[in-house]
Amino acid sequence: MNISGPGFALPAYVGAPAGRGEGIACLAAVTGASLAGIDKSTQDGRDWTGMCLEWFNGKNGQGVALNGPSSGTGGSFWYEIFPGVLLTQLADLHPSRADLAGAVRTMADRWRGACEGLGGKDADFDWTGFDLAAGKPVFNGLWREPDAAAGIGWIEYAAWRRWGDPRHLEAACWCADFLERRKAEAGSPLYEVLLYYAPVLAARLNAEEGRRYDVDKLVQWCLSENRGPGGRPDRAQGHGHLD
Repeated sequence: MNISGPGFALPAYVGAPAGRGEGIACLAAVTGASLAGIDKSTQDGRDWTGMCLEWFNGKNGQGVALNGPSSGTGGSFWYEIFPGVLLTQLADLHPSRADLAGAVRTMADRWRGACEGLGGKDADFDWTGFDLAAGKPVFNGLWREPDAAAGIGWIEYAAWRRWGDPRHLEAACWCADFLERRKAEAGSPLYEVLLYYAPVLAARLNAEEGRRYDVDKLVQWCLSENRGPGGRPDRAQGHGHLD
């Protein structure tokens, strides 16, 4: 357990094994409720917002929000980054909560370190995942998840806007630079939901930091079919995400 009190679980899909909860479902539910104006920190005498920190894997040393309360990294980028995106959004909606803020800042530092391990200013996200414990990228021999750059970039930029650490801004730009360098013939980098954060990341970097990223290219990638060798493979090839 990562928190001292009770937690909660929600299945991520119909037919999931009884008692199985996933961070992507729990964090999304509380974040969505918060966006709708429902204060989940006091609802029915329970602090659902605080219970979301069960998904922040602090006790096992990972230092990031993951899909399980005691998980590793290196298996699939989107399962290991999207929970962090949701936790970052939740912390932004509750700016007075030091517990959420502390987790997000630690997470931003951890993913900044991953960006360094992926090449720094020449970071290459064309991998399946990144093993934070080993400090190295992972390719599972089946598929790659290059839209990880958008998810990590979004977390890093949110940290920069909140705390003003230039290391986070630099990492956000490394992520955006990777997407900018990617050619159309490489195909859309879309694997799962993470690419949808790329246009807003690029647009904010352009408007707020004076960058010149191609937002239109990113939008088109979000809306187009992936016909290239990168990103999510066609299911007809027998490849898919980790269940």
